[in-house]
Amino acid sequence: MGRKKGTSTNKLCWHLLIKFNDDILKEQDYSTLKQIAEELGISYNRVFELTEKGRVNKLNNSKYTPTITITKIS
Repeated sequence: MGRKKGTSTNKLCWHLLIKFNDDILKEQDYSTLKQIAEELGISYNRVFELTEKGRVNKLNNSKYTPTITITKIS
């Protein structure tokens, strides 16, 4: 059973890494996927798709799109 809806946590559970070629554009840890969604300006569902359990790791397939990696911190 997970956390109750509406509870807050200060534990950092998710690591966000945004890279373009070999350059790191952003690297930060977050408590929730919702915080990542707000930071990136995209929906929570889209953020979930970017996790290792999701389907894709790019916002689109353009040649100049950065790679976004979201991993769960153990």
